[in-house]
Amino acid sequence: MQDIPATLAGLMSGAAGLHEQRNLVTNPVGDDIRIPGRDFMFGVFLAQIIDKDAGRLDADGAMGGPANLATFPFTLGMNDPTQPGFNAKVFNIFDAWEVYAVNNHHNDCEQDAKAAIYRGQEVFNFNQFVISGVPGFTDLSGTETPVTGTCSTCHNTTAWRPARFDHSGITGNCVSCHDGGRATGKDARHMPTSNMCEACHTPAGWSPGRSGWRPGAPSSGFARPTS
Repeated sequence: MQDIPATLAGLMSGAAGLHEQRNLVTNPVGDDIRIPGRDFMFGVFLAQIIDKDAGRLDADGAMGGPANLATFPFTLGMNDPTQPGFNAKVFNIFDAWEVYAVNNHHNDCEQDAKAAIYRGQEVFNFNQFVISGVPGFTDLSGTETPVTGTCSTCHNTTAWRPARFDHSGITGNCVSCHDGGRATGKDARHMPTSNMCEACHTPAGWSPGRSGWRPGAPSSGFARPTS
């Protein structure tokens, strides 16, 4: 299971190396920066609060917006779809607007918009489709086994469920999945190198201090990991 606090702390080192172009080998980012940066990110919540048709998304009992998002509980593995008792009804912040959907059209643009938002929420909860090609989830049995599920099988109101992407059972290298198609791959901004992803990165996040590369340096100058 991914260590989220460690991953966020590692982003501080990754940002210093990429954006600040700091030499992380000779000048690593210390915990005096990494830990406060991690804690700051844990306290930041971003969510839409106003819709041009429905108005405020926290009106009439709805629970949209960042202030409400900050109060929602979340733990890794909560409401696990692979365990008994899983409840697909995980999106519920617009349940209070069901009343507008039940009565269909109101000849009121704002209420009709709220009804549409509620119906969309229920599509996320209950519209089923086949999920396949998700390492760490559809291959838990040892072979690729498509699963019938909904959006809420992998997602909920508060966050991605990183536990669904358990890398512990993966036997291939990173690029076997992270090819830019099945999963996010190396983009055009990446340093030039022919090395494998795992030379610098781990499933838990960026691995700081493993490269002394600077813009313009040849890929042959890439520093192999020391541990």
